[in-house]
Amino acid sequence: LDGARSDEAEPGWLAEVTAAVLVRGGIPGEVDLTGTTALVRLPSVGTVMVPPGPVQVRVAADGSARIEAPDVTMPIGPSGDRWTGVPVLRAGTAELRLDAFDSPGDFAVGQLRDPAGVARWQARLDHAWRVLADRHPRHATELTTLLTALAPVPGHADGFIASTPSDAFGCIAMSMPRDVLELASNLAHELQHVKLTAVTELFSLTVDSPSPALF
Repeated sequence: LDGARSDEAEPGWLAEVTAAVLVRGGIPGEVDLTGTTALVRLPSVGTVMVPPGPVQVRVAADGSARIEAPDVTMPIGPSGDRWTGVPVLRAGTAELRLDAFDSPGDFAVGQLRDPAGVARWQARLDHAWRVLADRHPRHATELTTLLTALAPVPGHADGFIASTPSDAFGCIAMSMPRDVLELASNLAHELQHVKLTAVTELFSLTVDSPSPALF
């Protein structure tokens, strides 16, 4: 949509994001997802495969939500035969959604539907949390205060990667860490980027300079 890569734009994503907002907020309304994809992906909520045809997400006045498709009407909630909710990991008092929706479709769905993979993330997070809580309590406090989502991404051929998206406050993206210390140290590091994204959103940190080499 920026004009440079219009052939890669997926405007259907905006409808799925809107539907996720209604579901998460309990906001009455409906969103038409017809024609987006057979795999309905609601970021931070979950996924479901639906038959071809009209697809709507409806949220009632009481906050209950459902998906309606040909021959399929199901509530949006805990995982079931068709619906797979986004896994929630725990670190101390923090609840982190393991949300892979910015990744390639097959990888994202595989991450969410693989109980062994989710359990592996939770086990490493348990150990990493203990390292931070016992040895670096300030970083542990930052984690429980700032972090709301982990976005698993495929690793590079040469190993582990981690990053913090500037437009998704509270989210850290990383591949499966190779050990507990790698996870703990990268959580501590990326949390500083989470804080920086908030600061740069609120304040201008640079001023114009007559010299193009200076900020």
